[in-house]
Amino acid sequence: MRFLRTASTRRLLGVIGAVAAAIAACAAVAVAATSGGPVPRREPLARAIHQALNAPAVSGITARVTFTNNLIGSSQIQGTDPLLQGATGRLWYAPAAHELRIELQSTNGDAQVLVHNRSFWMYDPSLQTVYEGTLPALVRSRAHPRGQEQIPSVNEIQSGISRLAQHLSLSGARPGDIAGEPAYTVRVAPRQGGGLLSAIQLGWDAVRGVPLQFAVYARGDSTPVLELSATNISFGRVAVSNFAITPPAGTKVVRLSSAHG
Repeated sequence: MRFLRTASTRRLLGVIGAVAAAIAACAAVAVAATSGGPVPRREPLARAIHQALNAPAVSGITARVTFTNNLIGSSQIQGTDPLLQGATGRLWYAPAAHELRIELQSTNGDAQVLVHNRSFWMYDPSLQTVYEGTLPALVRSRAHPRGQEQIPSVNEIQSGISRLAQHLSLSGARPGDIAGEPAYTVRVAPRQGGGLLSAIQLGWDAVRGVPLQFAVYARGDSTPVLELSATNISFGRVAVSNFAITPPAGTKVVRLSSAHG
């Protein structure tokens, strides 16, 4: 793809980071941890996952967010770029409509990430450029088409965990509280290799089953290199108008091709 051949390393890392955050947010809303909230009882990882899968679906999520991107040092960036440096903003998620919007605010303008079904676009205000693409399709079992998926049993989940444990180190379900919500957290790390990747951490609401924390850690660094965190989170229907946005007029468009359509 011409964009990958001609774009600078700085810009590529920024786009990769933003795409990673958008994909992660489709499945997870990271929420800043606080203390003093309710803590769920300790459970085996398989049972904690089973409880999350069985939890009633939420109708929508609205939150204030903070996006952290430490893939590039601040000394390498001129000006303010919310996709490269991170920023605060807002998030809206409507599961039934398969829509997600993340708005990151900066003095140079607001960066926008909008996902509808598998299509997405990201607006970079510093370059006045919008990147468009398509997320990979989910592979569904022929025996269980859309809307008819069966939740695996605790034993089936445990079997899957045991297979993963041959290649990955899993911390188990660690009880705690995230943003005042009872939550479980699991940390996953490669047993060998992994390159610069040290671990991925995911936390989820023990009652609603909604992922509440997502972070990526680099080898030798105790702070995440990528993180999406939200505060003042609320659950409930999200108005359609929150997703009715388009890039500014005259914006340059770059199409990001996908190896899998």
